[in-house]
This record gives sequence, C-alpha cells and structure tokens, in this order.
Amino acid sequence: MRAIDIINYASNRLLKRNINIGDGVDWINDCLLNEMGKYALVYGEAVFNNCEPNERYDLPSDFIAVKAVYDNKGHKNTDWEADETQIVFKDKGDYTVKYYRRPKTISLEDVEIDEPDCHPALHLVIPYYLAYRFLNVDFSADKETEIRYLEFQSKLNEKLGELQKRSRFIKVSPWM
Repeated sequence: MRAIDIINYASNRLLKRNINIGDGVDWINDCLLNEMGKYALVYGEAVFNNCEPNERYDLPSDFIAVKAVYDNKGHKNTDWEADETQIVFKDKGDYTVKYYRRPKTISLEDVEIDEPDCHPALHLVIPYYLAYRFLNVDFSADKETEIRYLEFQSKLNEKLGELQKRSRFIKVSPWM
C-alpha cells in the first residue's frame, strides 16, 4: 500500500477530514521509527570477518537489535553480546549478524510511489496512527484522541500476533 493510499484511507475512512500530505508523511515516518521500530519487521545483515575474541565491532548505523548470529558454517551462534552500537564475539571467527533495522523514511516527493518500510501486513495499521496524530494536534486531551491511540496499539498488537502465529513451525509425523 503506497503512502498516499494510507493517508487517504486515514482521511476518508477514519477521520472524514483531510490530512495535509506533508503532515501525513511526517506521521508515517514517526510511526515507523518511533512506534514500530523493530516491530516493523525489516531486517539487515552484517558480515564480520577475522573477528578476535572479546574485541568490540561496530554495528551498522541502522541497527536496532540482533535477530540472530551465525558462524561461517551457517550454524546459529549464541556466544556474543551486543549493545546499541557494538557487538562482541566470544570466539575467533567469521560471523553473520542478522538484525532488525531501522525502517527507511518516506520523502514528500515520493509519497505517490513509496510504500512504508515495514511488513506489508502492518500497512493497514498505520492509518490508525495517522488518525491519532491528526486529532492529537488540536485535541490532545480529548477522549477521541486517546481512543485512536489505543485503537492503533490494539491493531498493531493484533497484526503482530497474527504474523507470529504464521511463523511457527509445526512438526508433523506421518501415520504409520
């Protein structure tokens, strides 16, 4: 769903009032960066070669949190520690770090063609955040504003729950 479609959905279906396109873009970006963060479910990958034990290595600038670490044979590795900017491996070797990355923002010039940088199932959650932000500008202490934010959080949690259920593996044994 394109950013302009999300803004129009929030305007026409949720609010029945027009959202300024510039504000809509700002609010989409705010939703992606500040509300969703790692829950936007976008990933990056960084490769670290010839790592020494207990040395600190810089993580990419778009890093949010580690999803998984693999050694050079593709086996999952748990002997590491990371903070917001660096990672330390306990053993010498080559590692691939799969991580949650910060979503890319949308520019006003590309609102007609760009989609929000998050899992596609979350696109329909963003209009609820836009509705909240629209109301929060003028009616920050209003009950409807609070309801819109709770509605956004509820929709986000619902979609994340659905996505989590889909990603589970079920071991099935054949009938003998």
